[in-house]
Amino acid sequence: VTTTPSAPGSVAASSDTICSGTSSTLSATSSGGTITWYSDAALTTSIGTGTSLSVSPSTTTKYYVALKSGKCNGPSDSLNIVVKTTPAAPTSVTATADSICSGTSSSLTAIGSGGTITWYSDAALTTSVGTGSPLSVSPSATTTYYVAVDNLGCRSASANVQVHVTTTPSAPGSVAASSDTICSGTSST
Repeated sequence: VTTTPSAPGSVAASSDTICSGTSSTLSATSSGGTITWYSDAALTTSIGTGTSLSVSPSTTTKYYVALKSGKCNGPSDSLNIVVKTTPAAPTSVTATADSICSGTSSSLTAIGSGGTITWYSDAALTTSVGTGSPLSVSPSATTTYYVAVDNLGCRSASANVQVHVTTTPSAPGSVAASSDTICSGTSST
């Protein structure tokens, strides 16, 4: 006779909501028996054993865990991992004028779906400069803009476009003529 194990303890996930393409680590404790993870409530399809299991579902999925001793499973527990869609990277990223004079503007455009087109001034995508397409920018120096599609905390890969800025010369100073009235046939400097 094999003693039926008790239910697993401290059943948890490192994150119960993830972006598609990422993972969550499931964990549980045992007071006796092997911690066994399943993909079905009937506990017929084992997907792994141990105190922790990394999973990367492509859609929202319910996982089940029970302690197993020999052929006997104890009571099971479950947890749900919600999967949010990670958008595809934006395409057709352009600047209407990729070379401008200081004090003027350029319009950034991109095509993206499944979220909000968000523009950033840094490759780490930490400093947002605006959303949507087109976005008008007036950089004071040559700047690379990065764009990604954001969906409820899930961000696509980014693309970028550079706007080159040429400094507009200042107006000339002290414009004067040696004589502002002259006779025909004479000159002024």
